Amino acid sequence: GAALPVKHGAPLRLRIERQLAYKIAGTTPVHIDENPMPAIIGTGFHLHVQHMIERLDPRRYLVETKVEYKGIPGTVDLYDRRRRTVIDWKSTSKAKLRRLRTHGPPMRAQVQIQIYGAALKALGEDPARLALAYVPRDGSLEDLWVWSTTPDQALVDRWIFRFESIADPLAAGSGPGDHPALPGPLCSYCPFFLPTSTDLSRGCPGPNL
Repeated sequence: GAALPVKHGAPLRLRIERQLAYKIAGTTPVHIDENPMPAIIGTGFHLHVQHMIERLDPRRYLVETKVEYKGIPGTVDLYDRRRRTVIDWKSTSKAKLRRLRTHGPPMRAQVQIQIYGAALKALGEDPARLALAYVPRDGSLEDLWVWSTTPDQALVDRWIFRFESIADPLAAGSGPGDHPALPGPLCSYCPFFLPTSTDLSRGCPGPNL
C-alpha cells in the first residue's frame, strides 16, 4: 500500500494523550487484557521471524534493535541496509486488515515507524523507506499487507514537540489526569482503563468520564 497524504503543517492530534501521560509517568497498568492470545501470537511471530533473519547476513540486516530518539525508546523489528527499508511487524485479524487497506494504519503506528527511521538515521544508517507489515493471525502469509512511506522529519518533529508538551508538565508536578482524554470504543483496550475510577492518578474511567 501507499502512504496516505498528511498535511505537513497540521497539528498532530492525539486521541491517546492521557494514555501517553500515564506511560510517561510510569503509572502501573490497572487493566489486564482478559484475552492475551492475540498478544501471545504476535510475540511468537516476532520471535520466529527474528530467529529466521538472524541466520542471514548480519551485515545486511539489523534485527530487534533497541533505539532511542530524543528520549523516546523503541525496538526496530527489522532494518534492511541493502534496501534501506525499516520494517515493523504488526499482527492483526483479517477483518481489521480489510479496514486497514481502506483507511490506512492509525496515526500512532505511522508516527512510531517515523521515529524508528529518525533513530536509525541518528545512528548513522540511511533509511529511505518505512514499512508497516500487517500479518493476519487468522490468515496465511499470502494475506500479508504492507503499507509503506518515506521518512518525514517534519512529522517526527511535531510528535516530539507534542511528546515534550506532555512530559514537561509531568516533570513539573502535573498528573496524567490533567491531560485531556477522548473516550472511544477502544478504551477497553487501554492498560489504564479503570471504569470505576475517581482517582485519575491511578486510572481513567474512559466513557464514564
